[in-house]
Amino acid sequence: MMKKEIYIFIIFVFCLFGNFSYSQETQTKITKSTKIEWVNGKKYYLHTVEKGQYLSMIAKAYGVKLDDLKAANPDIDEKLHIDQVLRVPAIKENESKNEDKQESKTDKYVLHKVEKGETLYAIKKKYGVSVDDIMFINPELVDGLKVGQTIKIPNVTKEADKIQAKENTPKTSKAISEVKKKETKVTDTGINKEVVTETKKTESKIKTKVKAEDSNEESEVSAEKHNAKATCEIPRLLNSYNIALMIPLYLDDIDSNNFSSKSERKNIETSKSFTYLGFYEGAMIAVDSLKKQGITAKIHVYDVNEDTTELRKILKKPEMSKMNLIIGPFHSKSFNQVSKYAKSHKINIVSPVTSENISVEGNSNIFKTVPSTKTQLDEVAEYIANNYKSDNIILVHNNNEKEKKMVREFKTKIHNLKAQKGYNLSLLEYSYNLKGINGLANELSVSKENIIVTFVSGEAFVGNYIRKLNDLSDKYKITLFGLPMWKNYENIDDTYINNLKLHLFSTSFVNYEDPDVNKFLKVYREKYKTEPDKYAFQGFDVTYLFLKALKEYGTTFDKCISNVKFNPTQTLYRFDSNQNSGYENAYVTIFKHEGYKYVPVNR
Repeated sequence: MMKKEIYIFIIFVFCLFGNFSYSQETQTKITKSTKIEWVNGKKYYLHTVEKGQYLSMIAKAYGVKLDDLKAANPDIDEKLHIDQVLRVPAIKENESKNEDKQESKTDKYVLHKVEKGETLYAIKKKYGVSVDDIMFINPELVDGLKVGQTIKIPNVTKEADKIQAKENTPKTSKAISEVKKKETKVTDTGINKEVVTETKKTESKIKTKVKAEDSNEESEVSAEKHNAKATCEIPRLLNSYNIALMIPLYLDDIDSNNFSSKSERKNIETSKSFTYLGFYEGAMIAVDSLKKQGITAKIHVYDVNEDTTELRKILKKPEMSKMNLIIGPFHSKSFNQVSKYAKSHKINIVSPVTSENISVEGNSNIFKTVPSTKTQLDEVAEYIANNYKSDNIILVHNNNEKEKKMVREFKTKIHNLKAQKGYNLSLLEYSYNLKGINGLANELSVSKENIIVTFVSGEAFVGNYIRKLNDLSDKYKITLFGLPMWKNYENIDDTYINNLKLHLFSTSFVNYEDPDVNKFLKVYREKYKTEPDKYAFQGFDVTYLFLKALKEYGTTFDKCISNVKFNPTQTLYRFDSNQNSGYENAYVTIFKHEGYKYVPVNR
């Protein structure tokens, strides 16, 4: 009976958030500035950028051309910053009134009046120009097409070469646009290994919803959509997004678990079937949290573990090629297989919980949210180099290859920083297992702070090591850096690590004094009647970040990911990318023991 109840509970959790509707976020309004500046006899308005504003919006509000606005501010880039001040050229009133009339006479544009039912795709096909060309000279179209609206179309005569190139490209896709409100529709879906959460939004700005005649057309539409020259200022948004969550839920193992006795029920949390359930729960809270921001998504949940045979069957499902985002799988072998599929179909894919054995090289569609060990060490090395330039830095290890490899990577980063920034850093490598605590004491400075970076793990060793270092702290000033797993060691005296100003680093640090963390805790506890684990925090952060990226920048959000603003619960995100590679989060939280608790020092 208990086993049946557990199974029903899991299915209930999946179904709990099966249907919800969203409303579209109100378009940011721009108030024309009254501040004026004269430069070389020319009049400019001084506009202060507010949240959500971008160049084409500002140009439209002041009635100036986008190119003129850029020319007046040659130092600006695609990303505007809040409180940034722009010079906006002031135009004469008669110029503003006659702008459309003058442009209709030029040989650069033709004017087109939008008719009922017309879409950008239909218009581009009629005139033989690209949607990007239309959007560029009509930035107001981010608000959508409106019946009776007059828009500018690049003159087809002047675009002859471009049109000829387009005629050599197969055009097989059809497209429709939706501008009217839709009622929320509830779809009941049987759930076993695959869970689908379908949502329809209640209000919609005009966005493009692509349909295709067959699977070949669908692929071409997807490729065209991904390769479109969308920018962070004028994103290519869709009416709805398909998102795949690939989580190892081990649903086949449910029947093999026996929770009938009280003693066996204590093992629920350690069961494979429950290990990653928190990630799903956190993800669903993130989806629910975005409903007021206008996201419309169809969430497909797949039970994907280490079995690549079953995974191949999932990748053959027809809906997979229509995905706009894939989160997971969690295991590196499965992830690497899906990432190849994502690359061939130009789908952005997120590695949510693991960092090792996953490379972003050669695949610009990968987002790796957990920094690799090398990246973590680089961040710690840079923090130490920036904050302890004149101090005595000692790297301690026990002479095994794993620890020496970490030391080499740390030293390489330090030497690079010395060359780049001219730091005069004192750096010493020390083998503790060969010389012990007395030999280490001989290397300590009486006059300088001693930064002891220790690459050794093992609870028994670390406990004894810290006790001996604490004995030296009466004579020497010591700041100790350790490895992430030290935080879980229970046999270390808090007084010792407080005296040694212990610093640790981690890819996940939950600050329970953070108001946003407490908001998440309140919602999670109300929904699931338990405490969130580390995967619940990760599920919320990762899902929230990438769904918001889709909402704000569409499927080509990769270049705009740094613009997405939100307060994560367990880590920040700073994605770095090299040429022809994907993106890896380079942010690592460094925290120290102070006042008998851990506090972050680099946020």
